Amino acid sequence: MELLQRNWYTIKDVPAVYAFGEYLNDDKKQLKGGTGWLLQLALDTNKTVYVYDIQSKTWYQPFCYRWNEKSEWVKDLHFHLIGSSPRPGP
Repeated sequence: MELLQRNWYTIKDVPAVYAFGEYLNDDKKQLKGGTGWLLQLALDTNKTVYVYDIQSKTWYQPFCYRWNEKSEWVKDLHFHLIGSSPRPGP
């Protein structure tokens, strides 16, 4: 419970959260470890969230709703690519 309380005090007064971590799977819906818990809490409290995937060196931004075939909005967390870091090289 102390970790969840720490997460709450970390995000309660901020307008945006920048998370850095690794995804659990290829669908880019969940970060590993405590960062994933903090990210979900930020999304549940309607914070603006940006996620940097360490493995792909890519920035994502989550969207919680999508338009379905019945012409209605449904909650469905998914991440959109918003940019990537330049890769060093020749």
